[in-house]
Amino acid sequence: MMLSQLNSPPPEFAGYALAFVVGLTAAAASIVAMIRGGKKQSRALEPDPLRVQTVPDLVTRDAFDKAHSHLVKRLDGHDKAIEAIRQEMKTDRENSESAARVRSAGIYNRIDDLRRELGDKMDAIRVESKNDTAGVHKRINDVLHAVGELKGRMCGT
Repeated sequence: MMLSQLNSPPPEFAGYALAFVVGLTAAAASIVAMIRGGKKQSRALEPDPLRVQTVPDLVTRDAFDKAHSHLVKRLDGHDKAIEAIRQEMKTDRENSESAARVRSAGIYNRIDDLRRELGDKMDAIRVESKNDTAGVHKRINDVLHAVGELKGRMCGT
């Protein structure tokens, strides 16, 4: 049976193919090692980890002190800038809070003015309503009186 005639390869095929490839790789590595003569390549590490250097060769005390003082000055400058930003934020917050208080006080004053104005209008409406009611009662009494007179004339004649 030909390989092209197989619909699907048997499950063992993958294992056999992998073992074959690994065997070929190992054989090729052995052949390359024999051709080189068994020499291993060495790699050079830079800087040499076995060489110990003293600290003064790398950084002098004077250079360290200069770098340290420079960093301290930069950090102090940053601290001052941060504090200035914090102060500015605090001032902005206080200004916005006071502006909000002024706006809300104006709103409350307007509400109080409207409440007073509405109260005055309601009082005026009450007075007008009482006057109208009194006028209606007077007219009703007049009509009743007139009806009584008419009734008396009709009964008396």
